[in-house]
Amino acid sequence: LLAKAVAIPAFLSWGAQRMAGHNALVRIDGEASGPTADFLRFVTESPVAGWIDHFTDGAEAAGTGKLSLKLELPLGKPAADRVAGEYTFSGNRIKLPGDMPPVNRLNGKLTFTEHDLGAAQLTGDVLGGAARFSITSDDGHVRVAGQGSSDLGQLRVEFPQQALAKRVTGTIDWQLGISVSSGVSTWTLESGLRGAAIDLPPPLAKAAGETLPMQIERKSVDRSHDAGDPVAVHEELHLEAVVVGAEQRVERREDTDRGVARELDR
Repeated sequence: LLAKAVAIPAFLSWGAQRMAGHNALVRIDGEASGPTADFLRFVTESPVAGWIDHFTDGAEAAGTGKLSLKLELPLGKPAADRVAGEYTFSGNRIKLPGDMPPVNRLNGKLTFTEHDLGAAQLTGDVLGGAARFSITSDDGHVRVAGQGSSDLGQLRVEFPQQALAKRVTGTIDWQLGISVSSGVSTWTLESGLRGAAIDLPPPLAKAAGETLPMQIERKSVDRSHDAGDPVAVHEELHLEAVVVGAEQRVERREDTDRGVARELDR
């Protein structure tokens, strides 16, 4: 047993079996309820984090859930590890790293193995509106698809320091895509902004009944797991909107470690 260190959640009741000879094996099979924060900590501190490209690193959680976990760990043969698990969220609050708003009242099941992570349907609330998400993955590439509606007035609550949050009101529908692979995470938010009123000077002013197609794309490159790289995270933000038939692009590039931020309007 000393040949392998196994991180097990403190709240998980588990059993281990050691078999004699060259087939020495540790088997863990258990389930328990506990804080979702403990589950995320287990993922971060275990080999699962590498298998899903550290997708949950830095995530915050409030609430409890239920974990079912099966592990088969051949001693001295890490490549042969086998993992099968399921976590059931029960009215949780989840906040992913970055500027994304939290998901409240999250419900649904997340499954994972040594190779992938998945969820057929997770439901919750984002900025006061109903939302649903699905998660798929393969070869360390995690994809999240989401859609829902949100009350823009809630932006003032979640992001009180953002001046723009005080200039928008109304309820909108949106679609979200997140892709994480090889230390690069990209999320794309799209909305027609119908239902949103924007109190800004022309040409950005908008009435609630008008449609203004919008796409926001943000890319983060995390090199914190690469030895010797002084820049842990590099981020790019792209905002594209179509206004009265003309395309306007606002691009913001941020290097969060060096505190460099510049805006390019074109």
